[in-house]
Amino acid sequence: MDRAGRRGRRHRSPRLSLSNSAGKSRTLLHVNSDGEVALALADRAGNAGVGLGVGADRLPGLIFNDTDGTNRIGLGVRLDGLAIVGLYDKTGANRAGLSVLSEGSRRLDLLDKDGKTIWKPP
Repeated sequence: MDRAGRRGRRHRSPRLSLSNSAGKSRTLLHVNSDGEVALALADRAGNAGVGLGVGADRLPGLIFNDTDGTNRIGLGVRLDGLAIVGLYDKTGANRAGLSVLSEGSRRLDLLDKDGKTIWKPP
């Protein structure tokens, strides 16, 4: 209740959670008020391992995390048709990227720890 004694309304987005026998959530499916939908799959300890979603901006994405929950691989498609694969280091910094435009042009970059391109094909 708030200070005036009124019951507050809690707006909750639709969610579905599946837990293991120890009560740890292993699967979570939710839709937020902006229309974003996401599915998270967790390991036995409840740490997110895989995330799949479509944002409110209609952009799909797939993320693979390490056991610490750090994003390590990301896949996505932008509205302009650019397909992207990103590889991240233990800190979550982007270290390699591959992208292909809808018309077929492609790009591959290897990045240093500061995010600067250290190699790309000629």
